[in-house]
Amino acid sequence: RCPNEWRGRPTSPVDLARWAAGRTYESRAEEARTAGRQVFMDWLGNAYAGATTPTGQIVYDMVAEEGGAPHATLIGYGTRSSALNAAMVNGAISHIVEFDDIYKNAIYHPGTPTIAAAMAVAEKFHHYGKKLITGIVAGEEDGTRIARRIRPFTTHCGPPPVTPRTLVSPHTPRSRPGAAQAQQ
Repeated sequence: RCPNEWRGRPTSPVDLARWAAGRTYESRAEEARTAGRQVFMDWLGNAYAGATTPTGQIVYDMVAEEGGAPHATLIGYGTRSSALNAAMVNGAISHIVEFDDIYKNAIYHPGTPTIAAAMAVAEKFHHYGKKLITGIVAGEEDGTRIARRIRPFTTHCGPPPVTPRTLVSPHTPRSRPGAAQAQQ
């Protein structure tokens, strides 16, 4: 019989959003904050690499044609666009070269949508440093939690508990070692 690992944890989208919004940098374990910074740097390397590809150029050209208020950076292109456009372009280019992080238990790349969105919002509202890392850690934790709920067949007992140490647990999305360096 499987233990009830989800007791007391948010499961509805509204509860999950409230729970995520209530987290602070200081409430995250140092291991999770360190992992959040590492995942961000790895994601950034992948985004720069993806920006140099023909596919990246196609995505950029589509957004450049549409325009948008210059709230956030389009990584690798030296321009800015709306936060929505930046999240879309940066998310797409960060996944192109396939060296981004993966949470294999749910076949999910959490950094692609999480960090692209967190970065765009951080730029638009001038929330850098601790707030950005808190958003990345919360997004990676919540994204993997949701992915496990969507793909429960990957384990006999359902999803593992998600804790402040999620990013450094055996069930954690991890990047390939040196992926950012391999892009250079």
